[in-house]
Amino acid sequence: MKSPQKQCKAYISMLVIVSMLLNLIMPVYANATDVFSALPMVAGGFNHSIVLRNDGTVWAWGENAEGQLGTGNTTNYRTPTQIKELSEIVTVAAGIDHSMALKSDGTVWAWGKNNVGQLGQLGQLDDSSFTKRTTPVKVDVLDNVTAIAAGLGHSLALKSDGTVWAWGANDLGELGTGDFVSSITPRQVKDLSGIKSIAVGYSHSLAIKDDGTVWAWGWNCCGAIGDGTFSSVNPENNRNTPVKVPGIEGATAIAAGFRHSLALKDDGTVWGWGRNDTGQLGDNTFEPRRLSPVKVQDLDNVKSIAAGYNHSSALKNDGTVWSWGINGAGQLGDSTNTSKSTPVRVGELENVSVLNSGANHSLAIKSDGAVWSWGGGNCCGELGNDRDWDFRTPGHNVQVLGVDGEDWFNAGEVPCFDCGQCGCEECFRSNNGDCMNCNDCCPPTVECGKYYKCGYCNVCKPVLPPFIPKYGYILGNKTVGIGDALEVLKYLANMKSEISKSNARAWNAAIITPASKKAGKPGIGDALEILKALAGMKSLVS
Repeated sequence: MKSPQKQCKAYISMLVIVSMLLNLIMPVYANATDVFSALPMVAGGFNHSIVLRNDGTVWAWGENAEGQLGTGNTTNYRTPTQIKELSEIVTVAAGIDHSMALKSDGTVWAWGKNNVGQLGQLGQLDDSSFTKRTTPVKVDVLDNVTAIAAGLGHSLALKSDGTVWAWGANDLGELGTGDFVSSITPRQVKDLSGIKSIAVGYSHSLAIKDDGTVWAWGWNCCGAIGDGTFSSVNPENNRNTPVKVPGIEGATAIAAGFRHSLALKDDGTVWGWGRNDTGQLGDNTFEPRRLSPVKVQDLDNVKSIAAGYNHSSALKNDGTVWSWGINGAGQLGDSTNTSKSTPVRVGELENVSVLNSGANHSLAIKSDGAVWSWGGGNCCGELGNDRDWDFRTPGHNVQVLGVDGEDWFNAGEVPCFDCGQCGCEECFRSNNGDCMNCNDCCPPTVECGKYYKCGYCNVCKPVLPPFIPKYGYILGNKTVGIGDALEVLKYLANMKSEISKSNARAWNAAIITPASKKAGKPGIGDALEILKALAGMKSLVS
């Protein structure tokens, strides 16, 4: 048995190590919270557009008759205008005439049309519950939200526990609550759990489960639910609870249009079902409807999808955009107004990182942060280029203008994230925060140091050496002992300086997440593992 003196020495040594580690780590945590960063994204409504910049601010333009731009008035804007009440936003969504934003604290904010309670305002159960709002208001009794979606008269939110909540119109079952009763406050979608993604069409809803299956509910006109039925003749075929869409496995993304639905599978193919009279399902036909999923023809290597009123779009891994469906207002961006039943490339648009669609127009963010738009009648300025006619192909004159029509609007560069599965020469490009396929974002010439791996494009980030339980981390060909403690501390010091040079908030998330070690991103939990490893070797300390 060790003497009290030796035990005391051991504990003092451990305290010294703890103090050194805390001095190194805590300043990183404090500094990281000073900077907010969001992944840029766009959203399109019926005649309005929204963009989330990488600084967490939200900007909008287009029609504003219902206050859907959130500017405090009902004046249309033809160039981006900031919604000043919003900050630290991580996601935005646009419905037909209302809009939503998700804050970093998990709360949801909404504005615009509210005739059926789609803004989620309890009020006093009087007319104020259905009053349009020209500035953002907090959705009642809703928190811990991770994703949002908006339709004609209803809204959806996905919570961190995998449940889905809905509010607004429900006469077609679009809330999925097992009845047809509309609600001004969020209600949980019935019999649905383990959800990782949601989407909303005109009056139907979609969700992806963790197992890659797709579930649908609401208006089933033309077979938008995908269960082999349709409600145009038989209204009882509208679904007020979620049903599984047959034939879809391994889904990674979903999108919903007016009366059609899309799903992206993990093999890079796209599938569609529902209305198809303008070719919006891309199956090389104009068959009026498809009651079950069909594969979009001549399209692969897709990483994200979007659905408009009666057109569809896909972003491929090579940064090009492809579209199909109705094209009367140039929705497809191919310099024609002829509808297409198979995908065509959108002009010469390239290096696109983010894609979304409004009713009859589309929006994209390029990797350099530039926002582009095309299609639509542009009657209300939804293209953001200060013009009043449609643009049938992306070009210099459809790049979204900056404030007051000066310069070009920039949402901020879209970073390339490493999700822990690619090597130093590859990293994941992310869309809406989801890890997609590997791309050669980092040049092969990038050399990462002994304790680093490739993260953002051209940036090496720290990674802990291999860990052996009860013994410690492997450094070179041996395990960590007290003699190697300085190596560990030196490594953590490098981590601190690296964090200060890169995206601070993203690193902060990695630091405080319990799964940081699994993700290959060192954090406070990993520092404690080091201490536990050293604590198991107290005889060496003494």
